[in-house]
Amino acid sequence: MNSKKLLLMLVLISFSAIVNAQENKSIDKSEETNYDSQKGKFHIAIQGFGMGDILSMKTSYYLSSRLGYMLTNYDMLFISGKYSWNPREYMDRTFELGLNYRRYFRESDFRPFVQSGIGLGYVNYSNGYTVNDQNSSYRIFDVGVGVSYKYKRWQFELGVQTEYNSNKTGRIYLMPLWGISFTF
Repeated sequence: MNSKKLLLMLVLISFSAIVNAQENKSIDKSEETNYDSQKGKFHIAIQGFGMGDILSMKTSYYLSSRLGYMLTNYDMLFISGKYSWNPREYMDRTFELGLNYRRYFRESDFRPFVQSGIGLGYVNYSNGYTVNDQNSSYRIFDVGVGVSYKYKRWQFELGVQTEYNSNKTGRIYLMPLWGISFTF
């Protein structure tokens, strides 16, 4: 329960910082055509989706997205969400919500970055499946590295991410990190 309160508090603080930064932002006509990732800009992205066969005649899939805000020219804070459907014998759907921080290292078209985040997840068990030591909710911690390529308002990202998941469905994952984002 404490981790849920912590995540809610971080989201509220982030929202407050975003609102204050937008109020203090001056409007400059020269910025209208500048597509660089700058302080005060938002990013909306699909940061992953996939499909695969896990059982004969059954397909699993997931979709992950994010909404980010550039705190400085190099620092982004973002909220991520993930939905997955996995038709295993006991597990049906998972939902995850996270708060993440990303640090970019250069102002160029190719920008290396590192990111880290915390989150909460929920598993919907199918067919009334329950085990005493298995909870429906779980905590997530992730760390990733990658590079983004910028073209006007679009960014294409590629990297690798590791995730610690406190649920029995999987402890540590190593997965590709990729995405497409739009800056506004």
